[in-house]
Amino acid sequence: MSDWSRNRFVSTVATLLNRGPVRRQNMAHTDLPSLNVQLWYGTILVADLRNVIAHQGTWSGEYEQRVAPQQGKLETRVCDYISFCEKWHKRLKEDKNPNAKEFDDFKDVLNSGLWHVLCADGAELKIPDGPIFVHGEASWNHPDNEPTRESAAYEYWCQRTSPCT
Repeated sequence: MSDWSRNRFVSTVATLLNRGPVRRQNMAHTDLPSLNVQLWYGTILVADLRNVIAHQGTWSGEYEQRVAPQQGKLETRVCDYISFCEKWHKRLKEDKNPNAKEFDDFKDVLNSGLWHVLCADGAELKIPDGPIFVHGEASWNHPDNEPTRESAAYEYWCQRTSPCT
């Protein structure tokens, strides 16, 4: 991920998730079906994601971490990344001006190509640039952008939840 896209993504995620669960409580479409998926890093189950939504091409959902450091070296690295994200965004919220270049320490995790979500229907959604973890939520950009990233994410969500029929 380039510095520009990483900064843009981190900024977008921080803006969207800065309000945390309150944002979900204030959603106008509370009658929409929820989407629950699993977040994977290769063969490692990282987290269960609940109430997943797509907004302007960015996915987010509340996460319950399943991976633990004692499970192995790679699992420890993933846990360190999650912890780093949460702490980095806490500093951002506290106006401590964290540097987006700090994410470079986790390029091996972010740019691995191993991130994906697995839906209950068996569908798999690749996450090319890895997710971001903020205030108990995981967030990532939709990988497709045809006709637009927002439209592609919404269509994928509709296929999983069937509210669009």
